[in-house]
Amino acid sequence: MTAREEDGLPELDLTAIGYLTTVGAARALGIHRSTVEHLRTNGRMPGWEKHFGCWLIPRERLERFAARYNPHPGRRCKS
Repeated sequence: MTAREEDGLPELDLTAIGYLTTVGAARALGIHRSTVEHLRTNGRMPGWEKHFGCWLIPRERLERFAARYNPHPGRRCKS
């Protein structure tokens, strides 16, 4: 049982309405949640909206960001 269910609140399926949470965005990008939070707070991942006290990003904004994001910049190739 989740915390929302314990409070008597229904679980929201944000993906059905086209939004992702910080955790969902991290999973989609294959990076850690704290990295997503860092990118959001530093303005490098624009498009976040605060709803119900939770930061959400529209799926299409995340997809545009993911198209140009390199999670490992400067990583050297093995020779």
